[in-house]
Amino acid sequence: MRFLFYLLVLFMCQSCIGEGSEKIKESLKGVKECIALEEIVYQRTEGLLILEKLSGSAFGKKPEELYYKILLYYQQSQPQLVGMCKDKELNLSMAAYEKINQSVEMLVKDTTSFDNELFEAFLHNLKRQRSLYFHVLEDSDLQHMHSYMLECYLQIVCFIEDIEHFRILAHQGYF
Repeated sequence: MRFLFYLLVLFMCQSCIGEGSEKIKESLKGVKECIALEEIVYQRTEGLLILEKLSGSAFGKKPEELYYKILLYYQQSQPQLVGMCKDKELNLSMAAYEKINQSVEMLVKDTTSFDNELFEAFLHNLKRQRSLYFHVLEDSDLQHMHSYMLECYLQIVCFIEDIEHFRILAHQGYF
């Protein structure tokens, strides 16, 4: 959501510039890229932390193979993301990591519905990632990122479908 807000503000600023300086336009593109990368790193970190907690839960033992595929996806796509982040000033700190970790820990505290809530939070995280990748793909200023974003988008869509299929089977009592 934060990404969409920043894009809206940047779009408004860019329209105010009109036929202004190319240097300002390039600067705005750089800011857009940094905001997108920050949000991607934030969402992936949250997803990994939830996945770590979920794979240790009773509910997580059923789709362990799916969780392993998602973890493998994160590991394989990480070097390219790190490369895109190189030499960028991202506004990510240890405090941001702690904030993500605390929000995940809050899900764990309620042990009565821990498994289901954590599972739903993970699915929601994947849907937010899907939305983020889609918005970057729509942005012509970020074309140099489109190849990576398309790969990630398609993979996340597959994971969402797999998880929703598993959820249907679990509710029908197959697991």
